[in-house]
Amino acid sequence: MKTFVKIFAFVLVLGSSFAAFANEPETPSFAVGMYQDPKNLILNLMVENSGAREVTVKVYDEKGTLVFDERLGKKQAKYRMKFKMNEMANGTYKFVISDNNQIVTKTVTLQSEESRKIQLSK
Repeated sequence: MKTFVKIFAFVLVLGSSFAAFANEPETPSFAVGMYQDPKNLILNLMVENSGAREVTVKVYDEKGTLVFDERLGKKQAKYRMKFKMNEMANGTYKFVISDNNQIVTKTVTLQSEESRKIQLSK
């Protein structure tokens, strides 16, 4: 039975270059970069979309409230956004970038004492 399954799988691969198996990880359709401008409290977010799917960018505060929501179309290859963290309240923010298949989550903690600081964690 195992031999039959292997042969059948091999034939499927030969028959279609678009065949994807459930146990194989799918190639990511987008990439995410995030960094802080060292001179101020601006957080830069970049998304590169391969065009395979729509991508959403959402930001939640520590209470789970949605504070930012933007949808990127399939044809929008590059997206850049500057978040002015000096206009946001202290706390932890979760950036969720998703195409309904792949999800990238970045956590940002904003603290202010004498000088405000941003701590970016994966």
